[in-house]
Amino acid sequence: MKNSPEKKAPHDHWNHYWTRGNLSSCKGAGALPLPQPLLDVWHAFFATLPDGATLLDIGTGNGVVPLIASTIAEQNQRRFSITATDAAERLQPPDGTGLPAGFGDVRFLPSTPTEALPFDDASFDAVTAQFAFEYGNPGSSLQQVARVLKPRGQALFVVHHPESSFATTARIELEHLAFIQHSALFQRAHDLLDHVIGRDHGTLAADPRAEALRSAFNRAAAAVNERATHSPAPEILYTALRYVLDVYRTHQEEGRERSFRRLSAAWQELLFARQRLLDQQHAAVGREELKRIQRLARLHGLHLEEQEKLLDERSRILGLRLLFSRTA
Repeated sequence: MKNSPEKKAPHDHWNHYWTRGNLSSCKGAGALPLPQPLLDVWHAFFATLPDGATLLDIGTGNGVVPLIASTIAEQNQRRFSITATDAAERLQPPDGTGLPAGFGDVRFLPSTPTEALPFDDASFDAVTAQFAFEYGNPGSSLQQVARVLKPRGQALFVVHHPESSFATTARIELEHLAFIQHSALFQRAHDLLDHVIGRDHGTLAADPRAEALRSAFNRAAAAVNERATHSPAPEILYTALRYVLDVYRTHQEEGRERSFRRLSAAWQELLFARQRLLDQQHAAVGREELKRIQRLARLHGLHLEEQEKLLDERSRILGLRLLFSRTA
């Protein structure tokens, strides 16, 4: 089994994530997959928008921010005209069943990077982004946001911070992924399956090669499991174990070709996860990057009115809230 994937398109790791139906790129409690402080930010912002407001959500994924906006509008007996864009080529937003009426009217535009928005000047009352703006080119993105905002319009971005709880978890998970690769868990599973598929139990019971391969696989699995039991963020380790054990458990019924295809797909899942985590690390907005964003915003006619570190109930940083207004 190869330890490196075939060359992928630039957004394949995000295309794959969104087509799995994930609503948001972060996790939290409640009906929506967001921590309460993030929900509070959006509730406060959308409550100020008037009936009929035009809203653009950039880097929308599968539309968690439009969903919140539609919910707030419905609660306040309003209706927003919402457009949602993302650079990913494929999205899979909820089908609208059981969701606020306004969400069914959201216009989703995949393959639409923020650096090249296909809208007329002064088209929107507000522009939003949650863990999205920082992934693109800030200069080009701010120029486009300023262009499509109406005079006195506002843009609210929640961006990653390098000291956030999300960033801490990302660093841990990247270390876990490196450990999984070093353990050769998937290679050991591949070698064992390659030897045992299609052979009867009686033959394998007396086969020293089968026993050696099984022992090597068990050692790798035990090492990954041991690491998981001592980790504050073990999910990706348990996910890797579940992948290989599920394939091994069903290999007799599924046969060689399907088993290897499933094992390869599982490995690719982890590689995609690694790339998303690296993207997140690279995108995080520290002090110097924030100064740069502020300078670029002024250059394009946007004023940074407010900046705030968002904290969870344990006073851990969740991200930065950046509120811009169009100056002309």
